Amino acid sequence: ETYNVIGNANCQGLVIGETTLGGLAELSNVGKDWRNGTILDYGQLIYITLQRAATAREAIKVMHALTAAYGYASDMEGLSLSDATTGEAWYMELIGKGGFEKGALWVALRVPEGHIMAHANQARITRFLPCDDEKACLMAPD
Repeated sequence: ETYNVIGNANCQGLVIGETTLGGLAELSNVGKDWRNGTILDYGQLIYITLQRAATAREAIKVMHALTAAYGYASDMEGLSLSDATTGEAWYMELIGKGGFEKGALWVALRVPEGHIMAHANQARITRFLPCDDEKACLMAPD
């Protein structure tokens, strides 16, 4: 199913916000394209995900699948994901794999009930291991 998207929200109540974080030059894919296997930048990733996902948790899985298949042509980004269906809010940071391979490295932490998350142009996740509780932490398999 394809969902209608307006701005950074879809008709299912999923909203995705973004902030640019920079990241390691070795992992940046800015300016790279189909010739080296990276065709999705963060804006395209957000909009395609909004067309395909209804919840924040589902959006994280869709983003992983899309970057694994089509690469990630951006620097490090921070994304806030929230949805009206489950009421969950997540914060996700992701960065490309540079010239090493296609895909993205990422970790997502659930914002606890009753809390808020603010992020502006600086990475926020400093510790997440062990990431062994899928109700609170999700991460790329590698």
